[in-house]
Amino acid sequence: MKLLDQVSREFSGYNLLESAKRLVDRKPLQCSLYVTDRCNLDCSYCTEYDNTQSHPPLEDLKPWLRKIRELGTM
Repeated sequence: MKLLDQVSREFSGYNLLESAKRLVDRKPLQCSLYVTDRCNLDCSYCTEYDNTQSHPPLEDLKPWLRKIRELGTM
């Protein structure tokens, strides 16, 4: 039990330091970019797809991707 107590004391501040670091360095951890609602399936029960609009051009998406990269999420 002494070894476990020693290890526990040694690393007791680690979680606190990691939590503080996350508060100071507030970068998004992940980003979900929904480019389109189009779907190539035709499920009879699904109402979540939109096959009337075309996909956006890549040039329209590049500024978004640059911003995501600047934020440090990818």
